[in-house]
Amino acid sequence: MKKSSWGVKLAVSVGFFMSGGALYWLVASPPRPHELLFRIGYVSAVFCALAVLSFCWAAFVADLALKRGWSPRTCIRAGVPLCMLALVWGFVDSRFWLVAPLVGLINLLAGFFARRIAYPELTDEEAAAPEPPLSLFQK
Repeated sequence: MKKSSWGVKLAVSVGFFMSGGALYWLVASPPRPHELLFRIGYVSAVFCALAVLSFCWAAFVADLALKRGWSPRTCIRAGVPLCMLALVWGFVDSRFWLVAPLVGLINLLAGFFARRIAYPELTDEEAAAPEPPLSLFQK
């Protein structure tokens, strides 16, 4: 098991909080552009902040998965806590329902990134394969 250094943990933490702050700022105070190029830039900025947020969360979950010995199937569910946080965030303030369609994207991206970071040697089919059934007798 490869142990993460303090510098990597600090970079992931700073990236998570900075991208979360950027996403909050982008959604809380959306500009009212009239040109198509400005609208494309705004949507690109939201997707970029969301991707960085998902990647930093996935790096944290991958490190935790390696420490605790979680299976690759468990890593695929890494985005569920972020989905819950985003849904609560949407219920607290109605302005954030603009991000509601992206909640599924957060879940998929974080799970994919976490599994790829924690277990890079596995293919998608091997990671999603069902676990072998329990046996009463040892082999």
